[in-house]
Amino acid sequence: AIHGARILFAIIFAGISLGLDGNANKYQEWAVDVDERADNVNWYDQDCLDGPFKDNGEALKIRHEINCDADCMEAGSKWSVLYKFNAAIFLLEGFNAGGMILGIYW
Repeated sequence: AIHGARILFAIIFAGISLGLDGNANKYQEWAVDVDERADNVNWYDQDCLDGPFKDNGEALKIRHEINCDADCMEAGSKWSVLYKFNAAIFLLEGFNAGGMILGIYW
């Protein structure tokens, strides 16, 4: 029973992670549609204005304090990459649980 719960848990959270990754990709496509120069910048990782922050002025101040040049902007923070890794780990966990179930009954 515990392995079945592990599979269910893994599938649900892998789906959530893949959904977040899909949102990041859609946001990037939108940014490129708005401005072709955005193709070289990972906007999902960079954009902090009009986000979940309480004070956009403070977010803009922090953004300017970071002093990120073009190379820094192009690289991004790589947080959106974690969605793919997170989904892969959950899928591997699900396969592991499935293997455990097969091993028990085989």
